[in-house]
Amino acid sequence: KDHLCTLKTQKKTHTVGLYASLSGQYTEVFNDPAFWLGGRIGFVFNHKWVIGLEGQALNYDQKLTKLASEGHYRLEAAHTGLYVEYLQPLGKKFKLSGAIHTGQGLAQYRYDKNTSENLEWYEEFLDRDTYAVFQPEIRLYFNIKGKWWTAAEASYTTTSPVMLKGAKENLLEGLNYGISVSYGIF
Repeated sequence: KDHLCTLKTQKKTHTVGLYASLSGQYTEVFNDPAFWLGGRIGFVFNHKWVIGLEGQALNYDQKLTKLASEGHYRLEAAHTGLYVEYLQPLGKKFKLSGAIHTGQGLAQYRYDKNTSENLEWYEEFLDRDTYAVFQPEIRLYFNIKGKWWTAAEASYTTTSPVMLKGAKENLLEGLNYGISVSYGIF
């Protein structure tokens, strides 16, 4: 079956499916390599339209020292929200999709574990700010086998100004590209 259930109206029968996906996308922060690690889950309507939840966390593995009086700190960021996706089948093995993700996130500077050992929990953070995110994305899905899919993807992240000390307000904005693996009944 390529759907979970059907909904019948007077004029048409609609199908409802479901899929979940994990992804990794390369980006750059402070001119250093970084990755957005993400996950999404959504309901698929009539094999074409998807509505669901998506979340992404930044993996930026650099020790920062500019703002610290002693020790190191890290940049952490994550956002979550809703996404809408349109799927266009290209034969039996491929699907092309366009999606828009929008939501809210948190960016912060946090002392690393060694530095924060002697600090109170509320002293671990140097600075933090919330932001809104808007992210258009395209994916090319390839059916691996059965209900398993992989995809090549590219997106562009735009945010509201992120006001962290010593950083440009467009710190998290930019082009991202990567791969994803999905399991779905769609």
